Amino acid sequence: MKDNQQLQVKIYRTWQDVSQLADRWNELLSQSSSDSVYLTYEWLKSWWIAFGASRELFAIGFFGPDGTLIGIAPFYRIQNPDTKLPVRVLRFLGTGTGALSTSLGLIFRKDYEASGVRRLLDWLSASRSEWNVMDLHYMQSESPVTQMLAGEIARNRWFYVQNEGPHSIVSLPDNYETYLGSLSKKMRSEIPYENRRLQKHFKVDIRKVLTEDELPPAVDELMRLNTERWQARGKAGSFFNEERRVFVHEMSREFLKLGWLDFWMLDLDGRPAAIEFGFRYGETFYPQWMALDSEYQAHSPGFVLKSHIIQELIRDGIRIYDFMGGVEPYKMRWGVEKLKYKSLLCAAPYSSGALYLRMSIVKKSGIKSYVRSKCSNYLNSVLPPKAISFFKDLSHRLRLKN
Repeated sequence: MKDNQQLQVKIYRTWQDVSQLADRWNELLSQSSSDSVYLTYEWLKSWWIAFGASRELFAIGFFGPDGTLIGIAPFYRIQNPDTKLPVRVLRFLGTGTGALSTSLGLIFRKDYEASGVRRLLDWLSASRSEWNVMDLHYMQSESPVTQMLAGEIARNRWFYVQNEGPHSIVSLPDNYETYLGSLSKKMRSEIPYENRRLQKHFKVDIRKVLTEDELPPAVDELMRLNTERWQARGKAGSFFNEERRVFVHEMSREFLKLGWLDFWMLDLDGRPAAIEFGFRYGETFYPQWMALDSEYQAHSPGFVLKSHIIQELIRDGIRIYDFMGGVEPYKMRWGVEKLKYKSLLCAAPYSSGALYLRMSIVKKSGIKSYVRSKCSNYLNSVLPPKAISFFKDLSHRLRLKN
């Protein structure tokens, strides 16, 4: 077990300072259990360029005795917008701006994850003047470092609330026929049928954006179709403000240079009808945004495009199609596995942040609900499962009698 007290801590408050880690960031990420495209230096740098003006950078670096970079807590700090009280909140870079980033977490070298998490919590406990509340979202529940963080927070008696949300992925085999065989009989027949039907009515062209010259007009078309489709439903769409538009242009340029951008378009008679904008990172494909021309909706161009993309991904050795959050019916058709994202809202014990969180929960749920919840949590921690089951059954019977 590594000695967490041997790890040196450094706070980075400007992106110019963070850029000192640029050549080591992704290498460290690849050695961690948190490795995802949403924690890469390029993704977070693009996000900061677009959204950083109203936020304070608060990234925390961890270094071994010899100066080796061991870990990064990629945070920013913001005044809680829900209160006039001076409550400073730490969040992951990439969050707090709508569902742009998922699969987040602390970045520690695998052999330092336990000691790194302990060092982070020790430092935060000793530095309460810097923050009040930590609000962390979209951590992979199955990740060892996520489990260590949740466990250490509980062990150190921090005040915390944790929630889980759906995370959907498709595990891709090494050949397309095996993948088709894993789908329902209806889906297996629907894929070739919809492909033939589309080709019967239109000239179909499926292409990828491959050059810098193609990129700006393709991104503009993505934003146009996405916005038109969502506005027709009374919603703003994925690119509803200038910050988001700046972000997608900045990030797509960076990802194209790195070979991570997987930007697909399906044209019908020379006109874009379906777009899927995603990334290949390691053995995972992340479909970030989709857009459809509503005029062609009855012909299922998005369905046809997705079936083509999955076939190409399997051929190229990609093993995970990451649908990210949600379990919408259209995702379930493709053979998804249900995982979880974890969120943690927490504060150091006996701190002003802990008091604020307690009062917020009481205000939202009411004092009776809060007391009932605390009593339930206590009984669950001290009673054996059979006793808990007995009391639940008794409570149910009493409610029925009343």
